[in-house]
Amino acid sequence: MYGRPKGSISPTNVSFSSGETEKTATYTSSEVSGTEEIELKVQGTEKGIKKSIDVKVKGLYPMPGGNYRLTGQTTFHPVNHYGTYYTVVNTRLIAEDFYEQSKATLGINDMSLIWGGGFDIYGRWLEDITSPKCRQKGYGHCSHRKGTSVDIDRSALGPKGYIRVDKIQIKKICEKNGGRLVEEATIHCEFKR
Repeated sequence: MYGRPKGSISPTNVSFSSGETEKTATYTSSEVSGTEEIELKVQGTEKGIKKSIDVKVKGLYPMPGGNYRLTGQTTFHPVNHYGTYYTVVNTRLIAEDFYEQSKATLGINDMSLIWGGGFDIYGRWLEDITSPKCRQKGYGHCSHRKGTSVDIDRSALGPKGYIRVDKIQIKKICEKNGGRLVEEATIHCEFKR
């Protein structure tokens, strides 16, 4: 099992010249959201200063209820339907347009995680969410980091059971609502913001 990757601090060792009282170090987060604990220690002392930092994409919202089904939840990611305001509103409009045309509810699959960041489908952390591996069959999401990506199930639930979702129909509805269909194995609508 892989562990959550941590960010890095540069430079890792800082020394002071005579008269200097301040130095700067840069923290770079990993591609995975979560809480990081950073500790600063001064050489020759036993005490350190600890600080927690939340690594996340700001401004992500949950999908509200509507004429669609939220799908794709897993043990690793039971909450996977977050997006920017623009993405959430327009995804709902896509589902409503599809419902009006087909009288069937779309399955809205993976979007972004509650704090955004890398969306590792299989719990392999960076191995399955960074290019080029994430583009290979059986690996994770490259684009579901910022709340602008939406995967749509290939079947919708109508009054007489499941029906096939027509990719050309979804492409038109996606574009009408400010998105573009991305060529990949899934039906994937991508928004600019």
